[in-house]
Amino acid sequence: MTQLPLKNNTLPFLVNDDFAAPLAEQGLVIKCTGFDVAAYQPDCYQQFNIPLPQRVSKAVPKRQAEFLAGRYCAARALSALGSDNLNVQSGENRIPIWPQKTIGSISHTAGKAVAVAGWQRDYAGVGIDCETLVSDEVCERIYDTITTPEDSQLFDNGCWQKPWFFTLMFSAKESLFKALYPTVNKYFGFDKAQLLEVTEEGFVIALRETLNSRWQKGQTFSGRYLSLDGYLVTLLMLPH
Repeated sequence: MTQLPLKNNTLPFLVNDDFAAPLAEQGLVIKCTGFDVAAYQPDCYQQFNIPLPQRVSKAVPKRQAEFLAGRYCAARALSALGSDNLNVQSGENRIPIWPQKTIGSISHTAGKAVAVAGWQRDYAGVGIDCETLVSDEVCERIYDTITTPEDSQLFDNGCWQKPWFFTLMFSAKESLFKALYPTVNKYFGFDKAQLLEVTEEGFVIALRETLNSRWQKGQTFSGRYLSLDGYLVTLLMLPH
């Protein structure tokens, strides 16, 4: 496979900021960046040696900037992992296709992008998600559309601020979806999973329905999270 070289970051568009690196577990590499949509130019792809997919080239600049920031993080993570191929392609339904023998996940939100990479031999899957903390107004408007009765009961029994709990729940379910999708190959909604436990550094999430012969109703998965400066990042690994 052809290695994708990375040039030096000399543009104001991306600013390396590995804020989520402490979440990395053994065998995983997490890379992050801040990005400024206002400083984005289409030639940034060439500057960073990241391929610009035709589909993305037709998108608005904000989408192009987010995609580049995410793929830049993925390339850095793969490079640090030791992969000889740093190109994460885009498959059907915009699902990232990672180089052979590797696994990974990408996320971006307002001004931040993050990616995690690892080897298939170490994990069955991995998911990462980065969110800005939702406002009280947004939380109240969509809380009931995302939460399950079990999620709400967990919140009622805890002492968290509602917007923070909602953001964590949303992000944890996103990370679970990203970790499971490569072996499930279908979309499943937020109602298919529930939070069971939240501690100071981690969470436990469970499937409420069977997805396939491997991932059954009642299976639980452990993840970690990091809350910093108005952002929340979750990481979930699937053991073999």
